[in-house]
Formats: sequence, structure tokens, C-alpha cells
Amino acid sequence: MTAQPAVRTRLLDLGLEPVASRTPEELSNSLSADYQRDGAVLKSMDFKPE
Repeated sequence: MTAQPAVRTRLLDLGLEPVASRTPEELSNSLSADYQRDGAVLKSMDFKPE
């Protein structure tokens, strides 16, 4: 799916990094890094999911 140029372009436009495939460990590390980065911002905003 991410190999399709339109999909890849759209993901990049959204600030996402498309990757073809990941091992479970790579995905886990990526999600943990995202949580640490984005979690601090969301906490500072007192964000509450609905």
C-alpha cells in the first residue's frame, strides 16, 4: 500500500513516515518513540480523548 505514489505522498503530507514493512520490534520501538514525543505535548494541553 505505501508503495503507491499517491498513498506515499499523502502520508508525507500528513507528517507521517511511510515504511514498507517492519518487524514487531521495530514497530514497537517506533510506537514507543511516538508516544514519548506526542504524549508530552498532549499532557501539556490536558488533552482528554472522547
